[in-house]
Amino acid sequence: MTLYLQALWRTALAGLGGLLLGSPLVGCVFGLFMTRPGRVDALQEALATGLAMAIWALLLGALPVFLFGVPLYALAWVRGQASQPLAVGMALAAALLSLLLATDSLAVMVLAFGLPVAVITHALADRMELP
Repeated sequence: MTLYLQALWRTALAGLGGLLLGSPLVGCVFGLFMTRPGRVDALQEALATGLAMAIWALLLGALPVFLFGVPLYALAWVRGQASQPLAVGMALAAALLSLLLATDSLAVMVLAFGLPVAVITHALADRMELP
């Protein structure tokens, strides 16, 4: 039980890092694709749009990450089964669940933001060592 609680704490930190790094990254990429090229202030507009999207993704994504992703990943970590394919599978499962419960556009956003967050979370958690 103590090992699981340590894994839970460290996975939560990695999940927070994944959210804080992944959301702005994807948001800025979306912002770049949404702006019209050729304008002088296109880059500024793209970054502002991307950061606004990232804030929403961070706020909406924090709840499922900390309620579902972190505990499941910590359990897999304790069992020695945490891996990149598992993290990607968890993001795909979240997108599939949002497709079943909501709209396809929400599922696309969950997938677009969830995959990088899951990959970054795994990369951060993989570098942390448990005693």
